Amino acid sequence: MEISQRYAYNQLDGGEKLLYERLCGELMRLSGEIELTCGEETLLRVLRAVIRDFPEMFWFEGKVALSENSFGQTVLCPQYIMDNMRQINSCREIIAARMNEIVFPENSSDYEKALAAALWLCENVQYSPGTALSGQNILSVFIDKKSVCKGIAKAYQYILGSQGILCTLKEGSLDGKALHIWNGLQIDKEFYNVDITMGFTPFRDYWREASESFEESGFFCVSDETLSFSRILFEDSFICPRDYDRKAAK
Repeated sequence: MEISQRYAYNQLDGGEKLLYERLCGELMRLSGEIELTCGEETLLRVLRAVIRDFPEMFWFEGKVALSENSFGQTVLCPQYIMDNMRQINSCREIIAARMNEIVFPENSSDYEKALAAALWLCENVQYSPGTALSGQNILSVFIDKKSVCKGIAKAYQYILGSQGILCTLKEGSLDGKALHIWNGLQIDKEFYNVDITMGFTPFRDYWREASESFEESGFFCVSDETLSFSRILFEDSFICPRDYDRKAAK
């Protein structure tokens, strides 16, 4: 998916978009020191947008060191979790092979693709709280096959992005306690919530008595109101006003 199509990018103003594009290029090249003329607040806001939009940038999770040079410029030093391009490309090849395992129905709609990707993740990845430190990126899903909510949500975002479907990350508090990450996606110009984590074994008790399938669980293509019983949504412009109407779509 092109940068211009990504969600967080389009929430920025013109100058911030230029900074976003610069940061993307530098991070893709594994740059060690990035000299910038913007303020720290703007820099960190734009950096968060890049991280939110690029699940495929698995070698960088947002940790940086900031300093100021003799010219008064802000110097950003990314702390990569992987800084060897050969190793990165090897991981990319494994991810591509795993992506090829996902079967999308012929001539399927965006809704059907979103459901197929969700079910593949639930069937092929294990939710593992023990991976909380290593499960924050897509490597945990496609290589380790064990992850937590953030890694799962990023993998889902990456899969849908490969199909041209706008998908982003949403953040809130689950049951008023733990930090939780899920997805917002766009289908037929409408925004919906999808919480793949709730399709994994430890969480199915949330919906199993009311529904036999994840599709009808109350966690797939639903509104913010539908999800409000289980979480508090942090402030976000990605508002999902209604549930997907499956009956009307058939």
